[in-house]
Amino acid sequence: MFPDVILRTPRLTLRPADAVLFERVELRIAPGDTASQRLAAKAGFVREGVARNAGFIHGGRVDLVIHSLVRADLDLGGAG
Repeated sequence: MFPDVILRTPRLTLRPADAVLFERVELRIAPGDTASQRLAAKAGFVREGVARNAGFIHGGRVDLVIHSLVRADLDLGGAG
């Protein structure tokens, strides 16, 4: 269920200009979470890089891989 939601989310939140809800959607994923990174790519997200010490887990700082999707990345029939 969760992967299906991720795959549909960009098209639900980044709509044509007259109904746009967001200009940019960003995911922050642990570098070791390759399954989530593959899912982000499949959903159309673009890997931007690594944000060093951007997360906090188990009492310490961790790096996070940033993926984004902007309205222009979607095929909206020229509305992007």
